[in-house]
Amino acid sequence: MLKNFGVDMRQNQVRAQLEILYFFLDGVFQQIVWVCSPWSSQISPGTYVFHVGCQKDIERVRLTCPEPYFASEGVLCRREQLSEDTSKEVKLLVVR
Repeated sequence: MLKNFGVDMRQNQVRAQLEILYFFLDGVFQQIVWVCSPWSSQISPGTYVFHVGCQKDIERVRLTCPEPYFASEGVLCRREQLSEDTSKEVKLLVVR
């Protein structure tokens, strides 16, 4: 059982490919390496540092990384919109 938020609530908030964000919220991960196939165009190679947490007014999982992949999933918000007690810094390294 993940400690900070109910699993049922979480499963309804984001698509399957974004469920990894819950592990950041719970402090299981602080960084992740995403190895992409050469033909993948989801996220450009590089290092991304951003925050993940619950948005204050709607209590839904959101993040601050402005990459189109996350924006298209509808999970993008500004840092000041995240609840301070749930906000975690995330480091994402994307390689091919």
